[in-house]
Amino acid sequence: MPNTTPRTNRDLLSMIALAAVYTALGVLVLSVPETGVELRRMIWLPSGVALAWLIIGGMRMWPGVAIGAALTTALTGGGPVHVIATAVANSLEIVLAVWVFRRAGIDRHLVGRSQLVVFLGTLVVASGLSAIISVESLVLTGSASGSIWPLWFMWWLTHVMGSIVLTPLILSFPGFSKPPPRMPTWESASIIVGLALTLSISFTTLVPESVSRLPLAFLPFPFLLWAAYRCGQLGASSSSFAAAAFAVVGTLLGIGPFAHESPSTSLFLTLLFVSSAVVSTLLIAGLVAERRKAEEERQRLIRRVRRSEKLESLGALAGGIAHDFNNLLVAIMGNVDLVLMDTSPSEPAYEPLDQSVKASERATELCRQLLAYAGQGPYEHAVVDLSSVVRDITSLLRVTVPKGTVLHYDLAPEELPVTADTAQLRRVVLNLFANAGDALGLRRGQITVRTYAALDASWYRDDGLFYLDPPDGPVAVIEVEDTGEGIATDNLERIFDPVFTTRGTGRGLGLASVLGIVRGHGGAVHVRSELGGGTRFTLVFPLVDDPIDSIPVPPVPDIGRRSGTVLVVDDEPSVKRAAVALVRRLGYDTVDASDGPSALTAFDRVDQEFTCVLLDITMPGMSGIEVLKEIRERGHDVPVLLSSGYVLSPIEVLAEHGPARFLPKPYTLAGLEEAIEELLLFTSDASSR
Repeated sequence: MPNTTPRTNRDLLSMIALAAVYTALGVLVLSVPETGVELRRMIWLPSGVALAWLIIGGMRMWPGVAIGAALTTALTGGGPVHVIATAVANSLEIVLAVWVFRRAGIDRHLVGRSQLVVFLGTLVVASGLSAIISVESLVLTGSASGSIWPLWFMWWLTHVMGSIVLTPLILSFPGFSKPPPRMPTWESASIIVGLALTLSISFTTLVPESVSRLPLAFLPFPFLLWAAYRCGQLGASSSSFAAAAFAVVGTLLGIGPFAHESPSTSLFLTLLFVSSAVVSTLLIAGLVAERRKAEEERQRLIRRVRRSEKLESLGALAGGIAHDFNNLLVAIMGNVDLVLMDTSPSEPAYEPLDQSVKASERATELCRQLLAYAGQGPYEHAVVDLSSVVRDITSLLRVTVPKGTVLHYDLAPEELPVTADTAQLRRVVLNLFANAGDALGLRRGQITVRTYAALDASWYRDDGLFYLDPPDGPVAVIEVEDTGEGIATDNLERIFDPVFTTRGTGRGLGLASVLGIVRGHGGAVHVRSELGGGTRFTLVFPLVDDPIDSIPVPPVPDIGRRSGTVLVVDDEPSVKRAAVALVRRLGYDTVDASDGPSALTAFDRVDQEFTCVLLDITMPGMSGIEVLKEIRERGHDVPVLLSSGYVLSPIEVLAEHGPARFLPKPYTLAGLEEAIEELLLFTSDASSR
């Protein structure tokens, strides 16, 4: 069980501090000498402090409000009933306002007109309920006589004014809000000097009494709006608070444009000025913040589109390179394999040939990584459980990270069915763990892997950086998080680029292949990182309703002696020659064709029957898929082995135009032999049913 004592102690101290501040401000306000109709309470400052406190600290701080209100009432001569009623009313007012703010999605910046309207409307309703409870307690105890509406109105108005004047100011303090935009020193100095000068002219004795003061009240407004426009919520709330302080103090002292013979008129004019100053500046600041947020979102979308276009272009380039390179490797590996079979291990040429085969195999793996990045790897999709994929390779994950690393697994207990290639998903997790291990280096740290389901992927859109468009609807999520050194901001958008790496080892294709595999599965990748704060990779995949597949692996019996003729179709002469030589080494006769029409011409020969066809997919003019469809339309049910170094395994085509199988390039003699035997076995089994 986690230790909650430190948090409990902090909460208790925060409640005590809130009660003390509330009490001190309340007693201070109520100790101001009377000047007519309770002008001392035209702005109830404790309500503004309490509201900001609960917005920042949470609604669990409400006992501090109740205690502060009770102490304030008791210290200023209130009876027991009024003390209890005031504590209930004031804490209910603040709790209700905070609850509505959270339900309505109001943030601390009051961005936009709608948020400001909800903010003011909530304060009006919550303060009204507080006033009803408090005034009724005065009536019940006999402390109030006559009409209660003036008293209720005064109570309600002072609480509303206290919240709109002080709460935005506290919420805009550094640490509670985003810092305001930077601006030149001369501009900030001009705002401060201009505001101080105009407020002094309006609400002090700098101007002779003979001058009409009411028009002077509007002098500070240009500087108020300037501060709101340039300094955001901090400028709006601080400048309007200064204006409110000058107006209230000046009116209490009988100075300024609102000092009237009628106390009610003075109260009305002062509160009208204060509310106008606060609301107008907050509205300007909110609209400017809304516009800036919209511009930031537009720029973010532009960067996202550019990043997607770059990834797509790099993927197309990587796929094209891998395709051409695979064709070359077919010729290289096929010919070397043939020569090696006729070379004795004791001969001097055997060792160089063997090294050539091993180098070709490494080149083949490099091509597979490029194809994975392009999202064009040969996938074998099935419905699998995402958590089981991780559980099955925990022993492998242990050896991919430095010794001393703490591995923490937080896997969903329920099944998370996704349509995926199990081998490719394991490769993704292993690559992410290897990357996390590199980030930890020699220092001790922790790597955490989580799996869970979410209703959608919208929860992470604005946090960090995501690649590819997230799928709609329910998703299965896998997260790999480390406590390593983090990723610099300049490198964050490049980590998935092919051959990009900040380390001295590796080819920089691990994360690139992760992105390609996720793309090929219809998912998305999200990255959150900061220097010194670790990195979190979040992968989301569409969640499906299908049951988990269980696919048995059938035994492969011996199909007997090889015989017959194989039609080899490929537009690359070197690839075709190598394929013909490999097929003949397996014991088959061959007929070759360089394009689709010549392959179909070979089928039209009455005296020719083919055991199977080795057919290249990517040919100019007439593709291998089109050739296969034409073969079936002409009534030939010959087994077809489709081959390519570029495209995905055409599962739909294979299912529709069988018997057919897919063989990725490059292939060796052993790989070709296994593919042909599997194809012929499948055909013989199907014909015997």
